Parts: sequence; structure tokens; C-alpha cells
Amino acid sequence: MGQDTLKVLLDEFCEGRKIKSLSASTIARIIRYLKDKNEIPNPKAKISFYAKTGKLVIREKKKKKKLRRGNYTPYSPGDLVQMDSISIFLDGIKRYIFCAALLKTRFGFAYAYKSLTSENAYVERFKEYYTRTFCRRHF
Repeated sequence: MGQDTLKVLLDEFCEGRKIKSLSASTIARIIRYLKDKNEIPNPKAKISFYAKTGKLVIREKKKKKKLRRGNYTPYSPGDLVQMDSISIFLDGIKRYIFCAALLKTRFGFAYAYKSLTSENAYVERFKEYYTRTFCRRHF
């Protein structure tokens, strides 16, 4: 509720009790004071009451992380590609997995290699596979 809604309700309450009512600006100052002291919880927060212990727990929602891609927005499939390589050591054998994902189409690609000697070969294989399977349909 805001200060104006509370003023109307408070005026009705004060009129019935024969008490002097407060102004809207005074109500706003009181609300601000209570929010600063965390006496009024955030309306977007989740509130839980545990009957066994009698505790009231307030959980704030976590902020979502922004994608780090600057001001660029992909408009068509293939505009923005995220690539990474993972190294796995299993049973005495080391393998590298090259992963790529397209942001717009949510297409993912992963391929295992024995070594990470030439990154261009991985990118070329990804481009070849993507154009062979998807470009006829999307473009």
C-alpha cells in the first residue's frame, strides 16, 4: 500500500476514535523510516514461518546475472556463437572436448579430440556441421 491508500484508511480509523489524523507526507516519512530499519520486508521477498521454532524467515530473491556480450543482440541464427574446450582425464587417457552453442537457435555441438593443437580445425568442423544440417532450413 502507498501513503495515499493508508491515509484514507487511517482517517477512517482516527475519526472513529476521535484522534487527530496524520498527513500523507508524514505517513510517507514513517514508511521510509521503517524500510530503512528493515522493519517492513521487501514485497518481492519470500516469507516463511516455521511453527515448530516460531521463527519468521525472509528470503530475498537473487538478482539474475546479465549476459556479458556488450550491446550486441543476435538477430539471425549463427550471429553469436559461444565456444569452449574441456579437458578430461579418465583411466590414464586425456581427451579434449570442444563445445559450441548458438545463442539464437540453442543448437549445441560437442566433439572429442586427442589434442588441442589447432583451434581453427575445431571451428571449421563446427561450421561445416552446422551449415550441412541447419542452413537449408533456417536461411
